[in-house]
Amino acid sequence: MCYEIPNNAMCVCRYFAALPIPMMPLWVNRFSSVSHIFTCDVMLHIIHTLLVNITARRSRLRSEIHFEKCLHLITMGLHEDKLQYNNGNQSLKFVKACQSYRGMSAGR
Repeated sequence: MCYEIPNNAMCVCRYFAALPIPMMPLWVNRFSSVSHIFTCDVMLHIIHTLLVNITARRSRLRSEIHFEKCLHLITMGLHEDKLQYNNGNQSLKFVKACQSYRGMSAGR
C-alpha cells in the first residue's frame, strides 16, 4: 500500500507480512460433519464464483474483502485436510473436490 506524504508528496510503500490463519480446533463428535461443508458442491461453486468475479476485467462485484474471505475459506479447507492427513486419513478430500470441480481444475 502506498501513502502520500503531504509535505514532499513522496510515496512510502509499506509491506505487511500476512499472519497465518490459526489452526482450527478438533470438531466435537456431534459437529464433526461440519467439516464436510468444504467439499460440498455449493461451497465449491461459491468459491469458484467469487474467484471468477474477482478476476473478471469488467466485474462490478470485485472487492478485496470478497477476495480475502475466499482465500480464508480455501485456507480453512486446506487446514482441515492437513489435520485429517496428520490423523492418518490420506484422502485429502478438499483438494480432490477442488480438482474434480469443473471450474477449479488446474487444466482449464
